[in-house]
Amino acid sequence: MITDSIQSCISAVKQKQDALRSKQSFEEYQKTLALLSVECQNLERSLDTIDSIEKNKISDAPVLDDGTKKELLEAIDDCGIALENGQLGKEGVQVFGSRTKQLQRDLTAVWKVCATQYADGVTGYLGIVQGFADSPKEVDELRTRIGNLAIGDPTPTAAKKLSVDVAQANAIISRFSLKPEIEAFLKKVAAKKAAVSDLSPEVLNWLSDQKLLEKLKLSF
Repeated sequence: MITDSIQSCISAVKQKQDALRSKQSFEEYQKTLALLSVECQNLERSLDTIDSIEKNKISDAPVLDDGTKKELLEAIDDCGIALENGQLGKEGVQVFGSRTKQLQRDLTAVWKVCATQYADGVTGYLGIVQGFADSPKEVDELRTRIGNLAIGDPTPTAAKKLSVDVAQANAIISRFSLKPEIEAFLKKVAAKKAAVSDLSPEVLNWLSDQKLLEKLKLSF
């Protein structure tokens, strides 16, 4: 009787241990799946940003190089196979996560370069023509906004906004036909270094054509 009771107790303990291990295993698997979901969302955001950058022609070259594409595809395939076979572990997801984080770092570095190059030309010209625009304050705000987008974090929204703002800037700039002598004069105006001697006949004609003569002010 005592032996039977002991055996029953031992059996009950083993069943409890097996159930606990099964529960712990399930909980760990759930955590692994949750981690995989986060990394997939991170990857999706990065890919959406890349798509927006390329659609809006902010970068002339492909944002993703072949090596990065290959590493990402391999990591995705490894996770997919492990998930299908019920063998997905935390380590595999961490490898996948390291690839997505490297992509985010690479994307940020590319954005800093291509967005700055994309914006530099128009922000420079906006600074030149700002004083002659119908609303200098709005031009200044547009110029600041473009500059902040170019040095900010890459997102699909940032890429779209940068494209829209640069198009608006180009529309403003297109109103001013800038020959070299005119551009030189406007750069001096922007730097507050223009003198009466800079008002050549060509400059005066251009100012007259643009109906900007009334905006000229002299200071001594």
